[in-house]
Amino acid sequence: MSKSPSIYRRVSVVTKDGLRVDIRTACVGIDIFQDVLSPAITAKITVANSMSTIQDDQGATVTLYEGMKLRGGEMIEIEIAPNSSDNETISFTRPGLFISGVSDMNRKALKQFFTINLYSQEAYENETRFLEKVYPKDSKISDHVRTIFSDAFPQGNLEKVDGTTNKYGFLGNQMKPFNAITKLASKAVPEGSGSGGDSATAGFFFYQTMSGHNFRSIDKMMGESPKSQYTYSEVSSSEQTGDFNPTSELKSNDYKIEKFHVSKNQNLVKNLNQGVYATSKKFFSPVDFTVTPPTEFYSGEKYIQGVSNLGQAFDPRDIALAGDAMSFTEVPTRILTEVYDIGTVEKEVNQEATQNQDEFLAQRKMRYNTLFTQDLSIQVSVNTNLECGDIIKCLFPKTQQCETDDIDQDQLSGLYMIKEIRHHFDTRGSYSSMRLLRDTFGLYGTNNK
Repeated sequence: MSKSPSIYRRVSVVTKDGLRVDIRTACVGIDIFQDVLSPAITAKITVANSMSTIQDDQGATVTLYEGMKLRGGEMIEIEIAPNSSDNETISFTRPGLFISGVSDMNRKALKQFFTINLYSQEAYENETRFLEKVYPKDSKISDHVRTIFSDAFPQGNLEKVDGTTNKYGFLGNQMKPFNAITKLASKAVPEGSGSGGDSATAGFFFYQTMSGHNFRSIDKMMGESPKSQYTYSEVSSSEQTGDFNPTSELKSNDYKIEKFHVSKNQNLVKNLNQGVYATSKKFFSPVDFTVTPPTEFYSGEKYIQGVSNLGQAFDPRDIALAGDAMSFTEVPTRILTEVYDIGTVEKEVNQEATQNQDEFLAQRKMRYNTLFTQDLSIQVSVNTNLECGDIIKCLFPKTQQCETDDIDQDQLSGLYMIKEIRHHFDTRGSYSSMRLLRDTFGLYGTNNK
């Protein structure tokens, strides 16, 4: 981890006619983005260039933009050396990233400025692949994910797939692979969970990191140990000048939170509108055209039992209005409706449902929405070991008039999941910006003791 300048080993554009152009000297900055809600890595390269060694058809020396004729589809190979002993090499060379287009181009005197927008190869391959077969209902969702990915992206790397307990059959119906796997993620229940309406852990993410693609259970991700610990400090000090005093919370400035911003710590009205804490369910049967009555509802009480949290366990008394003894987990605030999926993947007449929708419908709504309860953004020295989906620990000192090293225990400090991470590299410095999420408050909780 380091704020030191980036070391570009390779930043080369490979055009469609085989021309290879080294643009390291014109590269102002490189940003690489990962997101647990995105099945593809994206990147941006900011370029500032005057006259280059490229000649146009008339033999005149022109800028990179004019000489390379960037119009989308060209490959860029990127290799950035680690600027500390802890960081990993950033490498997109076999294959590289591919240009989607150029934006923000402007000219001043003889200089041109523009941004190259990049996507991983799988993002383009996804647009040319379609699911055209039947996926049997006696196979688990995790097995379908492996099949879809290997068929659509034979050269891709499916890094990690968490096993699922529920089975599901469906028709490909010309869906694209990313869309199909993302839909499966919302229906998946991880192995080790209960069955029927008692499984509170439904919900997966499908995303790409620099290590590869991942199909991960939110519950399993939240149960992992933190990868790094960061501490916020307003003290300006440096190891180089000798005025930095390491502590048990902050052993190095590389693990200092330079700045942070809390976007929100709760949105109770929206959660009630979405039925996060308690829902009633009604199902329509296309066989006999009946609708199940909304008699039983899924309560937050069931969700609280056995689910992993990043902070303290849910307390129903906290999900209520001041002075009101009734918790919002005790009364449904939304009625979920769904059509039973019956007989759609069998040749013969079959009236059995292809999935138990009661197993995940309400649970996934709670899981996804509660994860976004607290939304925090931080900036730290670049750490290329971190990827979206990782768990990190953040410590924030209490706000007091006198100088203090006491850590806040209840509000900000604790475990967070990295939803988005941006690694920024330029010749002056490097940093990682992260958008962090967590579901409950507290420094110490289910996974952090």
